[in-house]
Amino acid sequence: MKIVLGPDNPKLARLAIRDLEKSLRGEKSSYVRVDLPIPATSKEVKAARKAVASTQRQFAEMIGVSLETVKAWEAGKRTPEGIASKVLRLLIKKPQRALELAAL
Repeated sequence: MKIVLGPDNPKLARLAIRDLEKSLRGEKSSYVRVDLPIPATSKEVKAARKAVASTQRQFAEMIGVSLETVKAWEAGKRTPEGIASKVLRLLIKKPQRALELAAL
């Protein structure tokens, strides 16, 4: 897998396009597709917190984010991304996992 970071570089851009074209033709490519989970909604954030019967502060500490982040998620000003959305959905379905999560 290639990860290209840095300023615009025409040579790297050409290589990336060439490699992407290979991938689209079904040929071996250096790139892989990564599907990220759909961000959790503010309703899901609230539901996860209520499922584990915690305050916003307790919930933030439990899942390893700031209190401001939990407040922003619940207000719909920001959305949890990646693994955070998966953790929230897990807590809704299996709130007993909260103790395991808090212990990590």
